[in-house]
This record gives sequence, C-alpha cells and structure tokens, in this order.
Amino acid sequence: MKHLVSQMLLSSILLVNTGLAQVNSDYSMRFFGLVMDQLSEYRVSQAPGFGIGGELGRDLGRSFTLNVQIAYDAQTLTQDSVLSEWDWAYWENTYIEWLPGGDYEIINQTLSYASGDSIYSAEFLPTQTLNEIRLSLGLDYHTNWKGNIQQFAGLRTGLSIYDRGLKMQEHWTKRFDLDPDTTATDTFPGLNYDYKYVLTHFAPAKTGIRPFISPRLGLRWELSDKYDLELGWTALIYLKRLDTLEDFFNMSKKDFTAFPLESKQQLWIAFRFKY
Repeated sequence: MKHLVSQMLLSSILLVNTGLAQVNSDYSMRFFGLVMDQLSEYRVSQAPGFGIGGELGRDLGRSFTLNVQIAYDAQTLTQDSVLSEWDWAYWENTYIEWLPGGDYEIINQTLSYASGDSIYSAEFLPTQTLNEIRLSLGLDYHTNWKGNIQQFAGLRTGLSIYDRGLKMQEHWTKRFDLDPDTTATDTFPGLNYDYKYVLTHFAPAKTGIRPFISPRLGLRWELSDKYDLELGWTALIYLKRLDTLEDFFNMSKKDFTAFPLESKQQLWIAFRFKY
C-alpha cells in the first residue's frame, strides 16, 4: 500500500505544479484547515479531529470549477467495545493469560485488574486514533457575486487511505503492606506504601482504502482581485464494498470491516489564491 500512496501523492503534486505553471485567471489554489466529528453514530460514540489540505481548481465557464484535492485528517475515537473488536492476538492470547487470575472478558469490560492477593492492580486506558490521507476529484457550482460574497456548492469523490491505531496505557500499582500485628509499623510507618508505574502497549495498526463521496457548501468573500476567504461545510459518506474498486486497487474485505466510521462532517476555513 505504501507504493500506491507514493504514486497517488506524486500524481497530486504533479497536478498542482502543472496548475501553478499556468499563469491564468482560470486557475486557483486553496489551502484549508478544518475540524470534524462523525455525522452519524456507527461503531464509535465520538470521533473529533482536525485536518489540513490543499486544492487546485480550474474554472469551466462562468459557473463551474473542476478541482483536485489532497487532505490529511486526524481523529481520536471513543469506543467502548474497541478491545473486543480489535482482535489483538497478543492482548487476548498472551498478555491477559500471563496475568494471574486475569479474565479477558472482564478486563475488556471493566478496564481494570486486581490480583487475588491484592498486591497488584491496574487501570487500562485505551486510546484509538484514525488518520486518513484523502485524494479526491470534484466539481463546484458557484453563483454570481453579490457584492463581494459568492455562494458555491460541490460534489467530490475519491479515496481515503487510512491508518487506525490503538495504544494501551496501563497504570499499575504494587502495594507493600506489613503485617499489622507487628510493631514495625509503629516504629517505621513509612514501610507501608504503594509503588506506581505506567506501561504502554501498541496494537498492530489496521490499514486500508475506503472510497467516499463528499457534498459541500460554502461562502466566499473576495478580499482582492487575487485573494478570497472561504467558510464551508463538508460531509464525507464512505461507500460500501464495490467489486470494481476492490479489483482495481487490490482492496480486501478487511479494508471495509476495519474502518470504524460510516460518515463524518467537517467545518473548514480556506484561503484561496487566483492565478
């Protein structure tokens, strides 16, 4: 997949360079930042994040603009069932089995562990992330200027190259308690104490490719003959399995089952240059 990513990024860079080489008022460049969350709850309860990107546009007549976009999204996911869903062989079959009295189902539900002799205890804090590189092609329709304000709407389609990660941070406590019947605790009360330490594990990442379609709406403020400021809303709707795309991009069933979102929405602000 790394080879495919390199090819697609190179193609996007060449398209951008070609657009910049054409010093023509029909061309524009847009650089944007955005915030996001899932549009509808699917497998995770929350998915806040941020993103950045760039876009090259080519006007087609007075009302339409063809554009190509590359963007990067980073999200933090909240999901109660993440450990049960992840199918992490090391966690399930090796690590939990190594803990005396550890039960995989109980630990996954309670995210805690206590040894039978009460010497060791732990709290487990999983952190799940989703990173995407999105490549897309789209068409915008824009209205005539009303003063220095213009409205536009568009539809995009493309591919998301994603990397879903899981980090498990463990907060362990080891208790040292003397026999209360001894006199040592009266003489040395500090002999009873808790030793705390943190241990971190990283699960193997889940990676793949998901196709999507993306409608968007926006407002454009003309700052000068060459520069515009834009505000907009975008939805990303991830498509179900498509045999043609699977064959062309060598996708597998895991590309679809490992992806945790069904859709998401983004609010973005962009600075647009006209050439």
